[in-house]
Amino acid sequence: MVNAKIARERVIYEVSQYRLLGKINEQISQQQYTQAESNLAKLSRLKKRAVEIKKTGGYQAVPTAITSTLNNWESSLSSQLHENNQGLKELWQLHFKGEPLFETNVQDDGSLLYGNYNIVNEVYHADIMLLDKSGKTNSTWSIKEEQVDRGGTEANPKVLTIKYSEGILSSYSMDGDLEWTYSLKQPLDKYEHDYDVAQNGTIYVYLDNEIQAISSQGKLLYSIPKPTAEYDIEYANDGSMYVLDIQTNQWKESSFIKYTNTGQEAWRQSLAVDREDINAIYYYDIVKVEKNAYVYIGYDAAEYFDSLRTLYSFDAAGNLNWSNDSFGYIYENGLKEYNNETLILSDTDFYVLDSSGNIKKQTEIIAQNSYGYNMDDIYEYFFISNGKLIFNTNEFLATMAPNGTYSWKTDIADSQWYSSLYPMDEIVVLTYHEENKTHLYSNAGQSLGSYSFGTNGWVQLSGSNASTNSLYFLQTTYDEGKDEYQTTLHALKY
Repeated sequence: MVNAKIARERVIYEVSQYRLLGKINEQISQQQYTQAESNLAKLSRLKKRAVEIKKTGGYQAVPTAITSTLNNWESSLSSQLHENNQGLKELWQLHFKGEPLFETNVQDDGSLLYGNYNIVNEVYHADIMLLDKSGKTNSTWSIKEEQVDRGGTEANPKVLTIKYSEGILSSYSMDGDLEWTYSLKQPLDKYEHDYDVAQNGTIYVYLDNEIQAISSQGKLLYSIPKPTAEYDIEYANDGSMYVLDIQTNQWKESSFIKYTNTGQEAWRQSLAVDREDINAIYYYDIVKVEKNAYVYIGYDAAEYFDSLRTLYSFDAAGNLNWSNDSFGYIYENGLKEYNNETLILSDTDFYVLDSSGNIKKQTEIIAQNSYGYNMDDIYEYFFISNGKLIFNTNEFLATMAPNGTYSWKTDIADSQWYSSLYPMDEIVVLTYHEENKTHLYSNAGQSLGSYSFGTNGWVQLSGSNASTNSLYFLQTTYDEGKDEYQTTLHALKY
């Protein structure tokens, strides 16, 4: 019995190590990296304690093969945990049943507003919570309604609810206080009647024959006629509204309209062109509204190669500044006014236009082969306030200066089209969604690190705090067996 007890105590710590390694392996497979990191530290303490106890008790060493197997497993798990995670460290993570209601909103004091929801019998069950910097829940409240969404503005967010069956909109503070209700005086069909929340907090509800604009205080601002065919709409920061009204059956009657912030029609411009071979509008987009409004129209002709693609610039009074049909496809929001020039990103080139719409500078970004096909693609792009364009292709990440020259260019051979790009004050965050891996670069193109979230689900950057060098990511997965969504909020430090 004494010998059996000695033999058992001789290996008891190795058995504990084996069980802990198995737990770490499971945590890594479930992307529970903070817990796995903590248990790796616990494993190190366990091994140190085992050496001390065995030395004191005079126990014989276990076979080398056992020690070697455990050490190799530990090394492999540690490599998996830290593989390509240089420069970014996970501070904490929280797990929720359901999907994100809105992106994490970082408050001035560093606390976080976060919303999560589940849908049960077509009713939203939402939880709104305030988290401190360490991820601890300071407060939480819940709400149930047919639709729950974020309203208000970035600086002053609200919770917006819609009772479709009665046509009632309600707004709540982030503390859960009801601030106002508004009745549309008719029920809504959630599949037929859409709504938008503009950056200034105005809510636009699309009814059968009209669009109602409701202020962030719950008052009707105005209503305008809803276009009868196809349309595109852009909301300006001053509350005015720009509408592309595309008449598909009678394309020459298509027009570009501006409504004031009181709902009055300010002007209407025809989009007809004087060419007999043009027979339809096949593409339309309000590219950007800044000081001027920019509209990109594709006109179909009898012969494909005679089709016309035109970018129009209108001033605030509705006067045509200029038109230009020299570009290929122009990306939505791929345009910025800078000084007296217009900067444009097409599918292959970067353009600098003067105030009359003439091309001052053209810089090739994507080359074409002898058959006219693009040899690369622009995946994500972002104009920042100083006029610079940050973008990534399959091969590189770069910044283009407003004069059409590269500020910097960094090779990224493993880039993916399914990506998202977010430039901040000092850093650029590039996330690849196929492998759920985020890369961090300085605003000069230097690699600062990367972090892998594992291959499960969908990862998105949700917020940032420059004062604490923190990034917040949401990772949402779907469990088919349970028929439910699960979300993890990750807090990373760079």
